[in-house]
Amino acid sequence: MTNQNRLDLQWELLYRQHSGFCVGKHDRNSTPSLLREIAAEKQVNNPKFEQARDYHGQLLRMTDDELATEKVAMEKRLHAAYEARHIFNLPEALATDDVFEFWSRAELWSLAEAAALINARNPSFVNESRLTSAPRDADITVLLHNTFELLERARLAGTLRRNNNPINIINWLELKHMQMPQRLLELTLERGRTPYTVAAENQILRENLAAYEAKNGGRHSAEGADKQDKPLGVRERESLLKLVLGMAINGYSYDPKATRNKE
Repeated sequence: MTNQNRLDLQWELLYRQHSGFCVGKHDRNSTPSLLREIAAEKQVNNPKFEQARDYHGQLLRMTDDELATEKVAMEKRLHAAYEARHIFNLPEALATDDVFEFWSRAELWSLAEAAALINARNPSFVNESRLTSAPRDADITVLLHNTFELLERARLAGTLRRNNNPINIINWLELKHMQMPQRLLELTLERGRTPYTVAAENQILRENLAAYEAKNGGRHSAEGADKQDKPLGVRERESLLKLVLGMAINGYSYDPKATRNKE
């Protein structure tokens, strides 16, 4: 490493660590010291100046390899500090148990909401507008962007929709060998054991109708059983199932949630 390279690296390190006490970039070759001249009275009992002076002394004593190592270490420190201050790492951006509790009860998650929740962020704060406009200059933004990108590509492929039942998101994550926070997973599975879909509702109606028929010996269909009626269409049959279920509940005190009803 040439003397000029050493000087440039020493100046860069001092400026990034103590910019207020470092000479300007264009002055580094024309001054005897990289430390800015300040009044003697301002140096006394000034801890920031003392830190800058001590760090400057360390830089002068470092070997070329030590300077290169110090630069790498400083890059990591500065990046970590920036990451900690990032908007998506602020306390209001993080998903607490209360946030998980709320979103586990939601019937649908948008792709942006799912991306936030998968990465333990509050969708009410890390919304689609903030997510898509944030530059990818921090680890958390890269992580959120990448998750959203995968979800969006799954939508384009027809695997997911713009808004999805949380159980579908869980199934997609399992397929892709990805995870969401364990607490959110537990709550969502607990809240979504029987996700609301038309098919699920129809299946419940069929099961309830079968139970009702078994209990009442088919009395609701005995009258006119010898008539050759035209078969019902799908819509008419589903309407009839709902009607029969209502009759069972109101007329026979049938409880569809009970594992066993009174005789």
